[in-house]
This record gives sequence, C-alpha cells and structure tokens, in this order.
Amino acid sequence: MKTKRRIKLWLMCILTLLVSVFSVLSDLIKFEGNVEVFTPWFWLNLILTNVSAVVIIFLSNSTEKDIQMLKNEKFTLLSTRLFDLFKELNTRNIRTAFKGYIDKDNAREKREVYFAHLNRKISRCEQMIDKLESRYNMWRLFFKKPIVEKPRTLRLIIWRNRLQFWQTRLETAEKDVKYVNVRYLHVTEHSIFGASDEKSRAARDMSYHTTEHNIEILVKKLLLIFVFGFAASLGFVFNPVVWSVEFIYKMALRLFQIGMALYTGISDADKFVEGDMCDALSRRIVYVQGFKESLIAK
Repeated sequence: MKTKRRIKLWLMCILTLLVSVFSVLSDLIKFEGNVEVFTPWFWLNLILTNVSAVVIIFLSNSTEKDIQMLKNEKFTLLSTRLFDLFKELNTRNIRTAFKGYIDKDNAREKREVYFAHLNRKISRCEQMIDKLESRYNMWRLFFKKPIVEKPRTLRLIIWRNRLQFWQTRLETAEKDVKYVNVRYLHVTEHSIFGASDEKSRAARDMSYHTTEHNIEILVKKLLLIFVFGFAASLGFVFNPVVWSVEFIYKMALRLFQIGMALYTGISDADKFVEGDMCDALSRRIVYVQGFKESLIAK
C-alpha cells in the first residue's frame, strides 16, 4: 500500500508540474489555424497518439486489477471465504440442494418482477384515466355543464381497455409467470462460484495449456502489438531537436497525456477492486450463507 501511495504521489507531482508548465506556456502561444497541416499523415499521427494513450489506460487498468486481486487484503479475504464455502458444499454433498435453492430463488424473483411490472401498468392506466376524466369534467364545469361520472371519449375508451387487459393479466399471473419472458437478475451457480470452481479444477490440472496462454497473450496485447507494429512500418524523417516554446509545449502535452492515461487506469482499477469487486464477493457470500441457514431451518 505504501508503494502504491508513493506512485500516486509521484504521478500527482508530475501531473501538477505538467499542468503548471502548460499554464505558463499557454500565455506565450498564439493558436492559429493552418489548413495545410491537416494532411493524411497528420491525422494518422493523431490517431496513433490517442490510440496509444487509450491502450495505456486499458493495459495499466488491467495490470493493476491483477495486482490488486492478489494484494488487496479485503478482496483476498473475501475470495478465500467464498472458496471455503464452495469446498464446504462439495464436502457435504449439497451442491444439488444449492442448485434447487437457486432455482426457487430465481422463480421467486421472476414472480416479483412480473407482478411489479403488471401493477405498474395498471397504476399507469388508472392515473391516465383519472387525469383524462378530471380534464374532461373541468371543461364541462367551465362551460357550466354538469359533470359526467364516467365520460366516454376515444382516449378514455382506449385507456380503459388497456386497464382491463392488464387487470386480466394480473388475475392469471400465477400460472402465466412460468412462461412469460421477463427481464430480471438471474442468479446461476457459475455467477457465484465461477472463480472458485476454476480454482478447484486448476488444483488438479497438470497441463501447460500453451495454446490457451498464447491466445490470451494475443487477445490482451493485440491492440498494442498492432499500434506499435503499424507505427514501426512507417517511414520517417528525423528532424533535429530545436528547443523552442512550440517543442516544449508539445512535449509537455504528450507527457501530460501519458501521465493522465497511467493515473486514470491505475486509480480506477484500485477503486473497482476495492469497491465493486469486493461488494460482489460479499453479496455472493451472503447468498450462500442464506442457503446454509435455510438448511438449518428445515
């Protein structure tokens, strides 16, 4: 943690210095448009520069996540706890019971989501009917006409038909819910124990998996390899360095871009592992513990 803090401190110092340099140089620079500069090579250089910065963000983010997943105490503790629960289910031969628990939980969640969906539709129809009836009778009172208890306008007829349709669906919801297509958070055994299952299988795996490793390298580094390989294939003419305000300005901006890319990738990975990933592991542990408590209740 101390090393990480030092890195962030140095990054902040460098970024502050670059911002300060840019702020000073910006007063000495007069920005002008030059149409002749915007050649295909200008745009190619611009694309390569920015793509490289994006690659740095994703690679630094991925690398830092891998590091934090091994070093973050909270994450490793939660991962170990979840793996212990996974082994306990296997040892006690209750994986099948756990699958049944998940199926019942999914069915319950689907039912709740479906009923909530129908009730929202009904509530929406009732609100629109009340609104249209109120508006209709307001105008009747304005023209000194008696109010109508249930006015029959075209829009009201349509909304009442919709209301009747959804009320009918609600009455048959219990038998329909099994077959309807509803979007809800579907829990699976793999979504809970995916990493633990892979870890358990890996303990018995004696193979090298050379092909898979090579494919993984290619996928992870493909963009970086393409960018630098394409850049290396281009011809170039080296211009001697001329120390000028323009040269310092461009260098400061490039360094600032790289520094920001590194800082963005690293800092975001730390927050993601500490926050989102640890919270997800905690929810998985609570879910499995709920299953264990249901066994005790029986």
